Amino acid sequence: MALAGLAGEKAYDDITVQDIAQRAQVSRTTFYVHFQDRDSITLRLCVLFGEYLGRQLRWDGAAGQYRFPLQPLLEHMLDIRALYDALHRAGRTDQLLKVFRINMAKGFERRIDVTRRRAAVSTGPTPVPTPLLAQHLASTIVQLLAWWMENHCPQQPRTVDEHFHQLVAGLR
Repeated sequence: MALAGLAGEKAYDDITVQDIAQRAQVSRTTFYVHFQDRDSITLRLCVLFGEYLGRQLRWDGAAGQYRFPLQPLLEHMLDIRALYDALHRAGRTDQLLKVFRINMAKGFERRIDVTRRRAAVSTGPTPVPTPLLAQHLASTIVQLLAWWMENHCPQQPRTVDEHFHQLVAGLR
């Protein structure tokens, strides 16, 4: 949170470890026990958040489609918008979004495999391989998120969530 707050005040590349440690009210030594540098904070958050979101994919049997809670993700992104914007201006979002997507897709693969085994989800005459489906969903979410943030959040999170589920309806 210290980094996110600082990102609203100065350019990302101008934020130092000392700035982050002071804002977080920890010593530089404590900072270095947990992180190598400023970039390792955002990288670790992308890994952990991607893994967490990967576990959020659910099969909605009544609707016959996978459901992902996009609205809360977008609402969270509004909360850290200054950090995202600072990372984007510094040219760091492409790598971080890739890490985020990869970790989310890994979680999606596990969820899809479980769903297919438990619920015997119909895959149709030409089943989409699990890794392909997981990558498609994760890539769609990440690209939609990036578009939304980089275009100054032109629609409400709920509306984007509804459109997303219309776009992925029927994916099995």
